[in-house]
Amino acid sequence: MLIFHGYGSHITQDFLDFCWSYHIRPFQLPLYSTHLTQPLDVGAFQKFKFEFKQCLREEVFYGATEITKADFFAMFPVFSTKTFTEKLCKSAFKKTGLIPFWPEIVLNKMKEYGGVQEEIRVESSDDESDGFATPPPPVWSE
Repeated sequence: MLIFHGYGSHITQDFLDFCWSYHIRPFQLPLYSTHLTQPLDVGAFQKFKFEFKQCLREEVFYGATEITKADFFAMFPVFSTKTFTEKLCKSAFKKTGLIPFWPEIVLNKMKEYGGVQEEIRVESSDDESDGFATPPPPVWSE
């Protein structure tokens, strides 16, 4: 499975053909929702940053005055292994409602943040033309 945010420029026929030919199932997230629906954002990056800072502190303790790209990539296996445990990965997918699939988790969080639009019914009078009325935005659940 490949999870990605929903910008239209990422979806081309070549991209989809590539995914299907390699048995990759693309899963597009709604726009501007990755802070709620992306497992790395929800469950991993905080721990990842913590473990990286721990490695940096250790390097500084032993006398490092600068960290090069080569140093970073040498340290990467250490802090990524401490971060991406089976328990953390399962928890991150569960918190986003992806596995097991439970979209109410995200929808409820969006309501808390005021991001879910409630359907508004507007009564129109007989003298107003429906042709010039701006329709309300679609409800998120649709």
